[in-house]
Amino acid sequence: FNSTTQCESGRIAVTATVNPLPTAPILSDRNICGSGTTMFSWTPTGANLTLRWYNQSSGGSLLQTGNTYTTPSLTSTTSYWISTFNTVTNCESSSRTQVRAIV
Repeated sequence: FNSTTQCESGRIAVTATVNPLPTAPILSDRNICGSGTTMFSWTPTGANLTLRWYNQSSGGSLLQTGNTYTTPSLTSTTSYWISTFNTVTNCESSSRTQVRAIV
């Protein structure tokens, strides 16, 4: 619609595709004896799924995308938050799961 001329263009049909959100991942905490690194690993529950690793439960920084994550060397218990991401639809789970590297 053109507000200056008050003219409306012809209409065309459009199709909107609504993709389902992936479910939040399930992953267990990992223990570290003393200090050091640990690796989290996840097996996708469906096609085209991967994890996104964050440093906060919402917002925050994306640390990595992938089904494994190796922590930096840690001297204290550290939390990470993960979401499931569909690489085809670009949809991300609506919530993040907390996992901890327990020192």
